[in-house]
Amino acid sequence: MANSKIKNPNLIKVKNKTILFMVVLITTIIITRILVSFWKDPNIFIGALELHHFYYGLILLIITTLGILFGRLHPRLYVIFSAIAIGLILDESLFVMAKIRGPITYADTLLSATTMIFVVLIIIGIILFDFIGRLKK
Repeated sequence: MANSKIKNPNLIKVKNKTILFMVVLITTIIITRILVSFWKDPNIFIGALELHHFYYGLILLIITTLGILFGRLHPRLYVIFSAIAIGLILDESLFVMAKIRGPITYADTLLSATTMIFVVLIIIGIILFDFIGRLKK
């Protein structure tokens, strides 16, 4: 009965993709925090260049964007890859922003990471509700 009220089948697809995106984004940040907290220096060095997970996220986001434009994978895979990429970028950005104030560890930035996750979820929620409102009309 609940599905009979929904006139637009795209509404269900948007909700499912959004929920998938948020779950993968949050899971990526949590897993990244856990893994990086246990390694003394998790960054890889190539010569003098130190690779942080920000760069991995940026590269994955570029590849995912190109895949969306020219690829033929299932659309859900692009949602997952973009959520992982944005999660890596957000996590590193939070760490760098907190590090500006002084020397810290990843454990010290747990509150700021949690706050950022909620802010991202609220923004996505607002965008989703606006989009759902337009689909219902």
